[in-house]
Amino acid sequence: MVIPNLAPARPDYGTWLVEVRTVLRAMRMEMANWQENWEFDFRKEYDRGLTARDAAVRAHDFWWREILAESWT
Repeated sequence: MVIPNLAPARPDYGTWLVEVRTVLRAMRMEMANWQENWEFDFRKEYDRGLTARDAAVRAHDFWWREILAESWT
């Protein structure tokens, strides 16, 4: 008997990135604005298997650490 794989299919990188942008927008953080100044490695997070939501949260935290570090220098 073959048991079907019940895990949801993982979206391709482009679809996943759209989902990340949507989550960031909900946090009132436009990816383009932040990515322009402090580049976050979204591809690395995708390759690690993070969900779009988890990657967005990590990017959010990364960007705020960067802006705070910059404001203290």
